[in-house]
Amino acid sequence: MTFHILGPVEVRRDGAPLPLGGRKQRTILAVLLLNRARTVSTETLMSLLWGDDPPRSVQAQLHNLVSRIRRAAGPSGRIHRRYDGYQLDADDADLDLARFDAYTALGRAALADRQPRRAADAFQLALGQWGGPALHGVTEQLADRERHRLEERRLAVLADRFEAELELGAVERLIPELTGTVRAWPFHDRFRGQLMRALHGSGRRAEALACYADGDARYRQELGISLGHDLAQLHGRILRA
Repeated sequence: MTFHILGPVEVRRDGAPLPLGGRKQRTILAVLLLNRARTVSTETLMSLLWGDDPPRSVQAQLHNLVSRIRRAAGPSGRIHRRYDGYQLDADDADLDLARFDAYTALGRAALADRQPRRAADAFQLALGQWGGPALHGVTEQLADRERHRLEERRLAVLADRFEAELELGAVERLIPELTGTVRAWPFHDRFRGQLMRALHGSGRRAEALACYADGDARYRQELGISLGHDLAQLHGRILRA
């Protein structure tokens, strides 16, 4: 049995999703998985389920929702009632977020040891844990609190993977993917710098400089600031090359 929050919130057995239930059950499961092996207070759960307008029978409804998850999750994901809340114990190998973190750590260690091939492979495995936008199917309260943070972690690993590929010399092959990534996240300096390096490394100096100019114009127009110091330094190195 495996647990998934990096995409639709699901419990799967032999690869098939189990009938977990609706948005509230998925929210409870996701919160417990994000805080696995730690107690989540009933107050926190109620806030993430009902916001500032809990029902009168909130304790009974919460108990019933947890009972439904217990029936779906079975022994591989035991949910324990604590004095002030609930706690879920699940093996790291059974949770996509834990696998993402483990592969990320392996990739960063390999990159630090100047082993870009191993790093790129580990980062690809980390990114492969994602099945779409994180926490799909939960309440707005939980999505607003956690989804952006998880997405930032994914983007950081994507940038790490690009870095490993650049160190391997895969500049030409990376350009289409980097171009699409910069288009999707135009204010992510690291992606823009990696695209500039890939273009310059492929002999496309003018396009690398244009990438900088486009970013600088966009920053000034939409944010009222210039591109960061690191990109300015990279721009200068390309100009002098």
